[in-house]
Amino acid sequence: MKAKNIPVSMAEIGPLLEEILHSGSSAELTATGRSMRPMLLDRTSIVRISAPQQLRRGDVVLFRHSSGKYLLHRIIAREDGGTFFCRGDANVIGESGVSEEQILAVVTDYCRKTRWVSCRSFGYGCYWRLWLMTFPLRSFALRAWRHVTRKREVVP
Repeated sequence: MKAKNIPVSMAEIGPLLEEILHSGSSAELTATGRSMRPMLLDRTSIVRISAPQQLRRGDVVLFRHSSGKYLLHRIIAREDGGTFFCRGDANVIGESGVSEEQILAVVTDYCRKTRWVSCRSFGYGCYWRLWLMTFPLRSFALRAWRHVTRKREVVP
């Protein structure tokens, strides 16, 4: 019998997921939201997560924000004091001060359509490094695009 996907919010499944990860098991979740585009597509991509061992720059982590929301963002840098600066690949603004205690899991693999990609593969390593290197240019282009489209909307 084929497994059935049942939509459940992270608020509902979060405590159970934490228990599963603390036991040493991994889990698969469907990514929701647009903050990790183009790597992860909303309600299409699947991520395989496990408890974090050694967190590194470039890792995509699931963490609980101080607001209580669960976010899946990339570690951009380790900050003074041992916290992390994280940002979604499609975001311009990131989250500062993310502690190791807030991080529940790290993405080990992800699936787009039918193809699984390991987050430790050479190709993926090249992807995230290139993506981070081009951030200043992408940030500028996105701001310019928003400025142009806002001006268009105002003109009758």
